[in-house]
Amino acid sequence: MHLKETIKQKLEQKKKLFIPVIHCLSRESIKHSVSVAHQSSVDGVVFIDQGNVHAETIIKEIIPEVRRLYPKLPVGLNILGNCMAALNAKPDFIWTDQSGIGLTDSDTFPLLPKNRDSLWFGGVAFKYQKQVPKEHWHLLASRAKEYMDVVVTSGDGTGVAIEPDKAKSFKEALTTNYPLGVASGVTTENVNQILNYVDVFIVASSIEKTFGFLDLEKTKLLSDLIHYYNHP
Repeated sequence: MHLKETIKQKLEQKKKLFIPVIHCLSRESIKHSVSVAHQSSVDGVVFIDQGNVHAETIIKEIIPEVRRLYPKLPVGLNILGNCMAALNAKPDFIWTDQSGIGLTDSDTFPLLPKNRDSLWFGGVAFKYQKQVPKEHWHLLASRAKEYMDVVVTSGDGTGVAIEPDKAKSFKEALTTNYPLGVASGVTTENVNQILNYVDVFIVASSIEKTFGFLDLEKTKLLSDLIHYYNHP
């Protein structure tokens, strides 16, 4: 089974997914963090080109090596400012901070085409993007699900937790049949506040020892808390 199908199957089964972000500081940090993620029974990793490793190196060298070493680990990619480069790399999933989805057809310009080889985890009402008033959350989430595989939202900034009311509003708009992702501020202390609403947890800051290096104890603990929801 193609690994993107593994992700789709888990989501269809209403499983909660935990996906650490790998900041590509160096080859050493990537090797360490992918190993930590694998030991923590994560549902995938997503590489982001923040660090000293160039996007082209991530695509041409890092991802093939990770797939060789961990053939059952889904791999995602976020190339900041160049989603087409990520699309051409054909990872199992692509995460973008923006999505191009607006409140009307006239202001909607999807960043990725509907016909694609990778799943799309698209940012909607996302940190550092144009703010969306809460009265428009429901409509925007409803529109976004027509274009992407997972709608991903966030708190107001990196490391800032999403308000449970925002997660609830998005999930109600998407319904239980469509997955919601969150990518900011998820910690072992607050994850239980949104587990009822969120399906995909994309996490970096709270599980890093230092930038680019995942902490094994923190990563395992968060993984256990999220996956316990699947098998209480």
